[in-house]
Amino acid sequence: MLSQIKSTAKSSFIYGIGNLSTKLIGLILLPFYTRTFNVGEFGMITMLETTSQVLITLFGLSLYNAFLRWYWEKEYIDKRKSLFFTVLVFLVCVALIMALSLSAASKPLAGFLLNGSEHYHLARLMIFTAAFEITGVLPLTLLRVQERPGLYISSNIIKFAVNLALTLLFIAGMKHGIEGIYEAQIIGNIIFFLFLSAYITRNIEAKFNRRALKEMLSFSMPLFYASIAGIVLNLTDRYALKFIKGLDDLGSYQFGYKIANAIKVIVLNSVNFALTPVIYRMIGEKGSGRFYSKILTYMGFGVMLIVLAVSFYGKELAMIFAEDEEYIRGYVVIPVLAFGLFFGSLRDTVYTGLNISKKSKVVAGIIVAVSALNIPLNIAFIYLFSMMGAAVATLISQLIYLLLVWKYSQKYYYIPYEAGKILKIVITGLLLSVLASFSNRLPIVPAVLVKLVLLASFPLILYLWKFYEQVELDRLHGFWLKWKNPARWISNIREGRKSAGSEPENGSAPGVPDTETGQHDIFDS
Repeated sequence: MLSQIKSTAKSSFIYGIGNLSTKLIGLILLPFYTRTFNVGEFGMITMLETTSQVLITLFGLSLYNAFLRWYWEKEYIDKRKSLFFTVLVFLVCVALIMALSLSAASKPLAGFLLNGSEHYHLARLMIFTAAFEITGVLPLTLLRVQERPGLYISSNIIKFAVNLALTLLFIAGMKHGIEGIYEAQIIGNIIFFLFLSAYITRNIEAKFNRRALKEMLSFSMPLFYASIAGIVLNLTDRYALKFIKGLDDLGSYQFGYKIANAIKVIVLNSVNFALTPVIYRMIGEKGSGRFYSKILTYMGFGVMLIVLAVSFYGKELAMIFAEDEEYIRGYVVIPVLAFGLFFGSLRDTVYTGLNISKKSKVVAGIIVAVSALNIPLNIAFIYLFSMMGAAVATLISQLIYLLLVWKYSQKYYYIPYEAGKILKIVITGLLLSVLASFSNRLPIVPAVLVKLVLLASFPLILYLWKFYEQVELDRLHGFWLKWKNPARWISNIREGRKSAGSEPENGSAPGVPDTETGQHDIFDS
């Protein structure tokens, strides 16, 4: 059991490197943006990013999820290349139609989003960037399902490097303004596809499988409708803030949101990328129930540690990333949004039962219900509390979402989750977060030290609360004995490499042939 979880953690780290290479660029450039653009212009960037997410979700049709599921269907094991070709061609056509049709309406779209039709060129650049992203998620999905972390990392790092270098060049060097962000992304996507062109070609068989496409669309349509509701759930706060309070408040809120969302970008996306194929592969295996259960517990423990770190030091992080007080004031939403992300991480893991039982209609129903509740919550709370209201509405919605998914997932595919331990994690985290908030009134050095003590107390409080099993304590003790002496670190790493060398080459899953021999072998701002 622990070896499976250790393997998952290793895969999470590997995919995390690739995932970070593209998703972290917004956080890396955040200090540059806050010193280049005023808070209103940052609000414009936020509206463009948010609308891009809407387009990617709507026109992606959740087909990459269907492809991920159908890839492991026994009926299509010998047809995987034609399956990939079918979905890729379909998505390219959809993305092209979207780009051409929306570009024709770029002026009214810019007027609606950016308070001025003169910004239509920005809207067009955003639309074409979204079109590239819609198609780009499929090759990355194939790399994940074939467990090709090396190529996954390489392609994303190249894309990241191009985006970063060109963004700085276009904005700082050539003074292109906001346009430079999307010009860099378009060029980065083109180079990304060129780099993966040989891999894509090897995994394509030019046969359009209408039957498979129809089946996948039938599976993904409920998820597509759920994605629409998900847009309402995840992006209502940004749109509501823009239209109720204006671009300045939106810019301050998005600054705090970017810092909190680093939890998702750095940790949650990476873990989910690694977990999803493992979860499907474990279906029906002996001990799968306990595996799924421990994954949730360990996920909750690890994510809460990161949530507390980001929440505790939100003010200090804001002061590092920005100098303008209009930006820094956004730090107040960081702890609230961070706890919302914690509940979201649990929910994504608890979805396991509904995914395995293929209850996509139930998924759609849940997310539609939560999204319908999220709209009035955001409107009411934003009117009353401005950007803090948006954060609180998001937190409440995520908690309700988790509880509904837990209820119905257990109904259709029972997993013996350790609910008591999860509750201990939540209670301990909330208590420590409240205590840490009082230290923000102290001078910076004492505040940092107090928060560090509170953060270190999290695992100790859980120990006193009988959270850990004896086997887990034994493993931790063994880990300490192995790594406590820095002089042995090099030899320990060499031993780890030797044990890794006994695993299947290229990270291929047992029983899954490697594509390198020519045989049969995603995304948040």
